[in-house]
Amino acid sequence: MDSEYLEDGLTDEDWWSLCVMLTLEEVREAVFSIGPDSVAGPDGICTKLMTIRLEHVLPKVISLSKSSFVPGRLLSDNVLLAQELIHSLESHRSEANVVFKLDMAKAYHRVSWEFLY
Repeated sequence: MDSEYLEDGLTDEDWWSLCVMLTLEEVREAVFSIGPDSVAGPDGICTKLMTIRLEHVLPKVISLSKSSFVPGRLLSDNVLLAQELIHSLESHRSEANVVFKLDMAKAYHRVSWEFLY
């Protein structure tokens, strides 16, 4: 398998774990992990199966510093955090404040300079 686009974190065992047939336990876990008040669409079960299969491999490939891939965190969390920070700074106008925009470009959004003013 050609891994030139991935980091060197995957072993041969990791590659093979992604290629083997699904087990009955993985299918059972995917089916029962869907909430009782939700209905899996046509791709719902497949998505759950991929999630289960990839959960032990992704941390080896994707750095934890890439916050959009941290389990339980939304992509919008960073934007909300920045908005709350600016709001908090604006509410304390008597103090001198400085805001730096550092590497705010993400795959799905950008924070513009107008947002910071």
